[in-house]
Amino acid sequence: MNRENNPWYQSPPPSAPASPPLGGAQPMSLRSVATVAILILAGVGIWLLARMFPGHLSDRMDWVFVLKMLGMLALASVSLFARPHKLNEALGHLLAWGSIAGVLLLGFTFKDQLGEGLLRVRSALIPGYAVPLTPCEAVLNQSADGAYYAVAQVNGTPVTFQVDTGASDIVLSPADAKRLGVDVSSLSFDDATETANGVGHGARFSARSMEVGSIKLADVRMSINQAPMSTSLLGMAFFNKLKSFTFEGGRLRLKAR
Repeated sequence: MNRENNPWYQSPPPSAPASPPLGGAQPMSLRSVATVAILILAGVGIWLLARMFPGHLSDRMDWVFVLKMLGMLALASVSLFARPHKLNEALGHLLAWGSIAGVLLLGFTFKDQLGEGLLRVRSALIPGYAVPLTPCEAVLNQSADGAYYAVAQVNGTPVTFQVDTGASDIVLSPADAKRLGVDVSSLSFDDATETANGVGHGARFSARSMEVGSIKLADVRMSINQAPMSTSLLGMAFFNKLKSFTFEGGRLRLKAR
């Protein structure tokens, strides 16, 4: 009788896998290898950036950001390799995360240059926003209608002015004055001024601060117009406080004292 047909025959239990000898080293998992590889690559990239662009990672907060990035990369790599992957799929994920980390590190390293570039783009799209060149110099781009506009921070509130070098004062429209918190109805418009449309009546107003790009002024005298205006005007009372202003190639360059 064959053993397979013998009802009394029992097949031997499957042999248990051989356990590693006591004290033997356990092989590293793919998760651990990938995490270490990503951190090493990120560290090499940071070291190369620090060597190529000295001074960009000198602040303690910069290094805190770098450490946070490394921690996020470690967590991402652990979660990425938590389940089995094919080799080509794993390498693709590794390359994608490495590229994202490289872009973030480059963006942080050149944050000042990127910020300046964004300001230039904003000024090109909306000419009224000044582009700071230095702490004492800024540029306004000419608008499509041929005029120049300046978005200024008056007492911390944005106000759009049209540049008018033929006007003597800085003139606020009643609507902009209300946005600054001025009770226009309580003002006495006893200040007569000559304008292109005839004699205008205004009320004196003093702004604590006024900023156009990197140009910062304090205690700026203005006039609130009694009649409605399409936009506020930036007259010579502003430009006389500057060291110089020049029109060149569709740009208005402002330089503070």
